[in-house]
Amino acid sequence: MAANASFTVQDGENTPVNHVFDPVNIDGNTAYYQNKTANTFDGRETYSLQHKVGQVVRTVNTQLRKPREINTAEAGDPVYEVVDFGVAKATFLIPKTWTVQQAENLRVEFANSLLATAVLNATDGGEFVW
Repeated sequence: MAANASFTVQDGENTPVNHVFDPVNIDGNTAYYQNKTANTFDGRETYSLQHKVGQVVRTVNTQLRKPREINTAEAGDPVYEVVDFGVAKATFLIPKTWTVQQAENLRVEFANSLLATAVLNATDGGEFVW
């Protein structure tokens, strides 16, 4: 993904909604994106992607920040306020000796692991299953 390209991610709703993240800034090795469909500036979802190349490994850090807005108006025009937010982070350490296919396999296996029952129970229901 180029640092200057928008990208789209579907959410987990029963009828998935596309969230389009547009590039807003690049600072050194970190690219920042925003979903600009929120009602307030602070309510925008943000995504960051950091890439560092060391002598032995490539490090890739990603973060998604998802605010929750509510309408606090009692009557009249809506007044939106951010009341809290969730954050998801992932770090990949890819040995420089690995092929593109090996790196892809790690990324895909990790993505698929997020759908494992234990992860779903811990994140969605707050229940840790051992």
